[in-house]
Amino acid sequence: MLARILVSFLHITGARSIAMPYDIPFAESYVSVESCNLPLHPKTTSDTIAGYGRDNFTQLICHGKPELGTFSQAFLWNRTFWRPGAPIVVFLPGESRIDKYGVYCRPDFSTVGAIAENLGAAIVTLEHRYFGSSIPYRNFTKANLQYLTVDNALKDIVRFANNFAAPWTDLPSTAKDVPWVLIGGSYSAAQTAWIANIMPGTFWAYLSASPILQAIPSYWAYFLPLMEHAPETCVSLISSVTRFIDDVVKAGDEENLQIIKTHFGLAGMATSDFLYYLSFHWSEWSVTDIGQDYTTIENYCAWLESSDIGQELEDMYEELFPPLRPPINTSIEVRADAATRLEQTLRAFQNYSKNFREHVAPRLCVEGNCVHDTSGRHREPFLPGQMYSWLRCNDMMAGYVTGAPIAATTTPIVSRFVTYDYFQKRCLRFYSLGPSGELKSSAAGHRDAEAFNEYTGGWFPTKARRIIYSAGEMDVWREMSASAKLRPGGPMQSDPEKDIVVHLVKTGWHHSEMSTRNAELDQEVRRVRDQEIDQICRWIQQWPGYR
Repeated sequence: MLARILVSFLHITGARSIAMPYDIPFAESYVSVESCNLPLHPKTTSDTIAGYGRDNFTQLICHGKPELGTFSQAFLWNRTFWRPGAPIVVFLPGESRIDKYGVYCRPDFSTVGAIAENLGAAIVTLEHRYFGSSIPYRNFTKANLQYLTVDNALKDIVRFANNFAAPWTDLPSTAKDVPWVLIGGSYSAAQTAWIANIMPGTFWAYLSASPILQAIPSYWAYFLPLMEHAPETCVSLISSVTRFIDDVVKAGDEENLQIIKTHFGLAGMATSDFLYYLSFHWSEWSVTDIGQDYTTIENYCAWLESSDIGQELEDMYEELFPPLRPPINTSIEVRADAATRLEQTLRAFQNYSKNFREHVAPRLCVEGNCVHDTSGRHREPFLPGQMYSWLRCNDMMAGYVTGAPIAATTTPIVSRFVTYDYFQKRCLRFYSLGPSGELKSSAAGHRDAEAFNEYTGGWFPTKARRIIYSAGEMDVWREMSASAKLRPGGPMQSDPEKDIVVHLVKTGWHHSEMSTRNAELDQEVRRVRDQEIDQICRWIQQWPGYR
């Protein structure tokens, strides 16, 4: 019963993934972009075919085993700006059904629509296999899910482009006949970048907005942008609370650890799950974007900084004093400083735990039964909301938000005891175990992050050409992108000779420049968005058929 109550919440918490949003507002005063001036035929006024629609493409269940048959892969199409001989813009919505993504065809909503308007192009939005109605098998069993792999999903896109028959015209419209542009954001940006490097030659140009390029199992750098840009006092307080709890865990003090869990309203939760869920709501930073008057992060910071606790603080001091006892030191100044920091930590702890207990804990514990994410097995058939979790576990895309290594000097937002091993145990719930306790999956995914990065190119793609990589300075996924500060050798740089363009949006978050409204509100986003549109135009003008 508990699992059913919490299924939607757990899907979000399990993935920490941000699909392309469809609930951002429209621009209030959109100005059409200038035409790319391609040598296209004029529109025909006698055309009575609808301007947009939904259709299906016959796709292979497994590209390595065509004998297994086919399934119907859904796509949306929009020819509002299309002219005969024009490019095709393919938009990938990622790990989601496509139903609500038709709005991306509007230039006053999305850069996708603005690029199509600029090029005079049609837009096709292709649904990911195993999402929405694009399902090879109705039952999500392990046997049926073995074809949900990154490799199959990428080959879906390439095969679609090479065999496409446009529903709105009889003119040849495959990627061999007209230039195709591939666009994605977040996971679908990674798909875009991976295709450019692994399977170059089908698409003519690529826009990869905030891609997760490098598979990093222990992605402790997730919160680096928050540490760099969130209010300093807030970061300091949550860090002090995290350190305190880690000290109790490290000391093996089960009695005080249970007291701490009780304060947070999670007395019945296993320690590993408790430490994970304490940090999860801080990932709300990932859904922050330009133009928001108020963010949930500000609310969580307010939880820490409230000061009206009086007697409760004294009671907590008595209750938790042993692990917080100031160090014995002959220096009065040192002892006074320790006492001050102790009081600050206690105040933050009391405020934080009280608000967490009231607002978050009820979603994690119902009638004393708490979520246990690393025990038991997921029942077959799996739920539709578990497809992305399966894909990440099976294909080792990683990106699990862990605490920083013990030796790291980084300010801790997440407990250092939240490790990759914790997420491995969660993945075990999908699989059976081999004789030595290893994962025993029937799917043909990559065995580890190293193998996955070797397959995709990771941070160092060598074959990608005519591609734009973008990232936001404040994006939690920045450190898996081309602009990662921790990338060996530093952030990737633009290379005009290889037609590689890299943008770091200084005021941006997660694929901020994909929103026309964001470009309207922020000059830096507008600058990058306009440069991306102009660059795609110049590359399309180089298409041999247009010369």
